[in-house]
Amino acid sequence: MRRRRRGWLAVWIGLVGLLAGGAVSAGAQGDQEGEAAEVVIPERTAYVVDRAQVLRDEVEAGLNRALARVEEERGVRIYVLTVPFTEPLPLKKYIRRVWESWGLNKEDPQLRTLIFLVAVEDGQVMLSTSEGLKGVLPDERLAQILERSILPAFERGAFEEGMVRGIQEIIQVLEEESTPGVRPFQERRLSAVDLLGILLALALVAAFVWWINASA
Repeated sequence: MRRRRRGWLAVWIGLVGLLAGGAVSAGAQGDQEGEAAEVVIPERTAYVVDRAQVLRDEVEAGLNRALARVEEERGVRIYVLTVPFTEPLPLKKYIRRVWESWGLNKEDPQLRTLIFLVAVEDGQVMLSTSEGLKGVLPDERLAQILERSILPAFERGAFEEGMVRGIQEIIQVLEEESTPGVRPFQERRLSAVDLLGILLALALVAAFVWWINASA
């Protein structure tokens, strides 16, 4: 039986050097050179795929319902995948295989998707977004979510708590985003044509009032 690496905090240190990359990760990446063909990626059967079996059934069902609402209301797909470990692949290569195996194009600017990957026995966690979510959830914001909501719970072995808190904060960020397709209100400056129209309207009103008074 594999023994989980101690300390998610040590994993967090590795995040700093990865912020400029396409995904935010926490974890010692390792130098293991595994062939992709040797790795079987779990099938995407729901929003939550708990292969590490760290979630109670009711918690998993609640997350699936919440994430279904997020896709319906926000057009954002959030997937949670837990695995015991990612060997023989390092974490970043493994998450790339997940994107490919699940038929998701990470580079598509129209795709608004996030994958929340937890490798329990490796002590690793990653939040990986598609290009379409970079403006809403940039790497710096994901790092804050990891540090504030996810890692403190994971360090105590409270995986359910960390995942639920992390998902809640991600959803909160999405709710703060302006509704897709609706431009935020912007103050409109009056053009010369607008001013001329207003002046003409005022002149007509003044003439009408003068005519009424003169006829009385």
